[in-house]
Amino acid sequence: MKRYNLFYLSYFLTTLIVRTYLYFFRETHIIIKGLLVHHFWIGLILLAVSLILYKKHKKRTLIILGIGAALFFDQLVFMLNGGGLTPVYLTGVSLTGSIIFLIIFFIFRRKIVSFLDEKNL
Repeated sequence: MKRYNLFYLSYFLTTLIVRTYLYFFRETHIIIKGLLVHHFWIGLILLAVSLILYKKHKKRTLIILGIGAALFFDQLVFMLNGGGLTPVYLTGVSLTGSIIFLIIFFIFRRKIVSFLDEKNL
């Protein structure tokens, strides 16, 4: 499988899994020491880790990069939509935003991977 498709597949599957999971289990929260942790932050951490490790483990980190990007941008749509509770996350606006990001990442998947290779991170 081409590396850019590996990146996109991990992005797509993560978005699909998260959206499906939260549809069926609406009140699922990650709480660490009393602090609510949104998957936005987990995605941001995975993005940072994948960029740090990219040079040594390109294929593996492309999967982590796709997962991190999906978690980050999926929650970003929710946050830009006003945040709030899980029902807001499941609105048409939030879903439409996620679909738009899926399309954008599909269109630019080759350029994203090429950019990482050119910058030799």
